[in-house]
Amino acid sequence: HGLLRAHQQLLAEQPEWQLALCATMETLALWRHHDLCLLSPRDNYAHPVAVWRSPTDHAPHRRLLMWNADDTLLAACTSQGVVHVLDSRAKLLHTVPPPVWMELPTGSAAAADPPSLVAIAWREPTGSKGIASELLLLCSDAVLRRLTVPSAATAAVHGTKPAAAAGLAIQLAAQHAQVSCLAYDDASGLLAIGGGGS
Repeated sequence: HGLLRAHQQLLAEQPEWQLALCATMETLALWRHHDLCLLSPRDNYAHPVAVWRSPTDHAPHRRLLMWNADDTLLAACTSQGVVHVLDSRAKLLHTVPPPVWMELPTGSAAAADPPSLVAIAWREPTGSKGIASELLLLCSDAVLRRLTVPSAATAAVHGTKPAAAAGLAIQLAAQHAQVSCLAYDDASGLLAIGGGGS
């Protein structure tokens, strides 16, 4: 999957369980084994209030999990690069395979061995509040790709599906041979990307 040796070592140190906290309602998403559970502070996170049965993943330490800014969409990315988007009740809304977010034609050679996802972040485009969010995908080939994800309401009413965002992907190899993390601040519009040398 295009992972450098340093990438492999870094990812191997990650825990197999993933956590993501919903800021507005303090709902905790916990992805463990084959279950993605939502836990509520109402009972001190004692019992799941919703569960999504996720597909088998042979490298769970490479999975990624994050809520969007208004806590209505939850991105759950597998180690194979498949992006699952769930709503706030753990209902699966979309499944997006790598060829979609890479904008590759079906059956292309590159689709057979896509780059690995190393980090994700959500962005709320101006004028799209409540309509769509943008998922930033940082890949092991040092490219930042963007996926437009419709809100649950938009998808239900119009049947809109996630699609690669307009505009070119951002090439980062000149700055970082190895990218490993990113963070986005909606208030300032600043994007931070971390990495290292070869």
